[in-house]
Amino acid sequence: MAWRWGMKECAIPCQAASFVADSVEVMAQAHRLDGLVLLSNCDKVTPGMLMAAARLDIPAISLTGGAMASGSIGNEKVGVNNVFEAMGKVYAGKMTPEELKLLENVACPGCGSCNGMFTANTMACLTEALGMSLPGCATALANSAKKTAYRQRNRSANRSTREGKPVALTNLNWRSVRECRCG
Repeated sequence: MAWRWGMKECAIPCQAASFVADSVEVMAQAHRLDGLVLLSNCDKVTPGMLMAAARLDIPAISLTGGAMASGSIGNEKVGVNNVFEAMGKVYAGKMTPEELKLLENVACPGCGSCNGMFTANTMACLTEALGMSLPGCATALANSAKKTAYRQRNRSANRSTREGKPVALTNLNWRSVRECRCG
């Protein structure tokens, strides 16, 4: 059966984003949080967290996990799109299941969202365009040095709060965020 718009199953992504928003909102209100650092990498989670930030109307920033690097076979870059095409080739008898297995094993070589401009990466770009994410966060690969620098700054802030040292909220303004001087 093919899916088409209007089917009840097509509403599930909207319900998933709404569920995420409700969950974030409940936790933020239950713990009386005065700000949020939202960590996501999925096409349902990112919009849900943005919805929660908008509804809560407290300071918030979203850090998306980043896209996965592409794999390679010989000198050719391959990604999840190649796997989709290869599945059709196997079905049509133009590729063997063993060749598909080899492609699957190299096309998605590490952490991150699917290595293509799919919904998760589009949402990351939208989050950055809205000003809710650090500049360059959407386009930095999940295992890149840029993402490592973001993680190290966040760990420093987390350590300070666990040790009872307040993190100066006055340092978290748009200028410092855009210049990556947040910690």
